[in-house]
Amino acid sequence: MQTNQLVKFAYRDLHLNQVLVHQELEIGTHQGTHLSLGSLEIPDREIRFVRTSGNELHLGWQDSQGQPQVASMIVDRELRTIVDAIHYGYSRRVFEQQLAEAAERGLGHQCRDSVCPFCQAKTLTLDSYPWSPQVYCRFCDSIHTTVAVDGIGQTEKDYRICPKCHMYSRPRRFTIGYFWFVWFHAQVNHRVILCCNDCMRPEAWKMTMGNLPGVLGMPLALTQLSRVYRDAIKKGPFQGLDKGNRLLKRGEVEKALEHYSIIVEKHPFSAGVLYNVARGLLARGDQIHAEETLVLALQNCVNYQPAERLLAELRAEMEVT
Repeated sequence: MQTNQLVKFAYRDLHLNQVLVHQELEIGTHQGTHLSLGSLEIPDREIRFVRTSGNELHLGWQDSQGQPQVASMIVDRELRTIVDAIHYGYSRRVFEQQLAEAAERGLGHQCRDSVCPFCQAKTLTLDSYPWSPQVYCRFCDSIHTTVAVDGIGQTEKDYRICPKCHMYSRPRRFTIGYFWFVWFHAQVNHRVILCCNDCMRPEAWKMTMGNLPGVLGMPLALTQLSRVYRDAIKKGPFQGLDKGNRLLKRGEVEKALEHYSIIVEKHPFSAGVLYNVARGLLARGDQIHAEETLVLALQNCVNYQPAERLLAELRAEMEVT
C-alpha cells in the first residue's frame, strides 16, 4: 500500500462520542495522513486505537485541544483497506513514542524495527527479545514469516485469531440476514460478523432454516452456506487447519493434534498453529507439554501476543496448583 494512496469508502450510522450524528450513506476518504468523514478530519498520528467488529469501525483519537474523541460507523466495503491505511500513520506515532521511551531508559541502541508487509504498520522490538523467523503485527493481528519459506508468501495475510472461537484460523466477514413476511407485515434483520468458517457453519444452517418460511431470505442464506463449505482451506500451507479446529471444538483432541502436526511438519515456522496445539493440549489437561509448545511458538514468533498471554495465564495457574 502506498502511503499517499487515496482510499474511498462508504460509511453510515456515524456516532461521535456515542451520539448519532449521521445515519445516511456517505463517502469517506483517506489520503496520506488524514481520515476525512464529511467535515470531520482525523489525523492518523492522533489516533489512539482502531478496532473492528464485523463491519463496524471504531476509532479513538485526541482533538486539537487534547480532548479524547471516539467515533464508530458501519463500513460495508473497503473496511480492511481503510484500516490498513490508518495503521500506517498510527503505528509510526506509536513507534516514535516507544523509541523515545527506550532512549530515555538507555535502551535506544538495543531497538530494531520491522514493517508489516500486509498493513505497512511499523513495530519496534527491543534486542531483549531474541530474533525469530516470524513477527507478529499487533495492528492487523497477522503473523508474517521474515525468512524465505516455500508456499508461504502472502498466504499468511488472511490468518489470525478468530474473534469468536479464539483459535488461529482464517476469519472472514459473513452476512447474516433474516427476512420474515407474515400477512402484510415484513421484518428484516441484517448484520455482518467476523469469524472463521467453522464458527459460521451453525450460523449459516440456522439462517437457512430460519429463512425457509419467508423464502425471500433464502438467496442470502444459501450464498453464505455455500461460502462456508466452498471456501474451506483445502490447499496451501494451512491445509487441514479448518478440520483440526473443528475436531478440537468437538473434543476430538487427538485427531485435531494429528491435523496440526501435519501442518507444522511441512512448515516448521507456524506460531499460530502451535498456539492451537497448546490449546488442544490444555483441553486434555497436559499443562507441561502445553507450556513447552507455547515456548516453541514464541521461539518461532518472539512477540506473538496471544501465545504470550496464554503462557502467562498457564504459568500463573501452575504456580497455584
